[in-house]
Amino acid sequence: MDMSNEPRALAVISNHKQLALQGCHELEDFCEVSSIEIERGLTRALPASAAASLLIQTKADHRLNYNLAKLRELNPKLPIFLVSAVVTIPLMHQCLRQKVSECYVWPFSAATKQDLIEQLRLTKVNCVEEDKLALFSEITANEINNGPFNRLLGLIEDSYQCNTSLKQLAPKIHLSPSRLSHMFKDLCGIGFSQYIMCRRLEQSEQLLNEGLTNVTQVAYQLGFANVSHFCRSFKRHFGITPTAFLNGERSDNPSETFQRYSRLRLELLPWSANDTLSNSSEKAG
Repeated sequence: MDMSNEPRALAVISNHKQLALQGCHELEDFCEVSSIEIERGLTRALPASAAASLLIQTKADHRLNYNLAKLRELNPKLPIFLVSAVVTIPLMHQCLRQKVSECYVWPFSAATKQDLIEQLRLTKVNCVEEDKLALFSEITANEINNGPFNRLLGLIEDSYQCNTSLKQLAPKIHLSPSRLSHMFKDLCGIGFSQYIMCRRLEQSEQLLNEGLTNVTQVAYQLGFANVSHFCRSFKRHFGITPTAFLNGERSDNPSETFQRYSRLRLELLPWSANDTLSNSSEKAG
């Protein structure tokens, strides 16, 4: 039998069934996919129909290291792509050892998804034609820079310091809150509330850096419920307190969410990037 004409799929692998299915859903419009759940770890080689593999795990722990090493051991010549909610230096070393083709942050942003598909086109995975992928890229850019999504970004810039919600903003752009929420997550890779929080924290860095106001004033100016909420959020995302920031300390390890936000603002929303964001992006690596 001539095997050259048989379908060649991307094996989407995860120790959580829902994650594997979600990964397939994200990519099924762009390439042929198959879902593989490995709840107890990888124990055998992938099906012969697999032309590449995509391992999705939410934690960079010993289980991920084991699955990655086992995936390479059982499939020595297969291209491997990794998706993790947290990308650490030890994980990158492991990726190098196991000859991982590329490592991405989960959940996918539109730009990440496009890059992955372009990488898969270099393998034997059946992917959409290049002109259709280019159309997807154009549509994504148009959705961000035009239409309701662009109007939403403008509304956010006008109201992120207030206790605004998608339910309040949706009628202004004639979309349901549910539709708007899904569209935001699909295009940005982070949720609406995460974006609002990161936008406030970005602005708080600028205000604190200017030294013209104190922590309490910044907290209430940016719409935090109280000073404690602001301080907890600042430390969770930057690893230091606002007071430490005022005293000259700087974070070199912002949260994964803030790193995704920074990449989003710089890569997809260049019109909104400012000097503060550039500084935050440099800290994000």
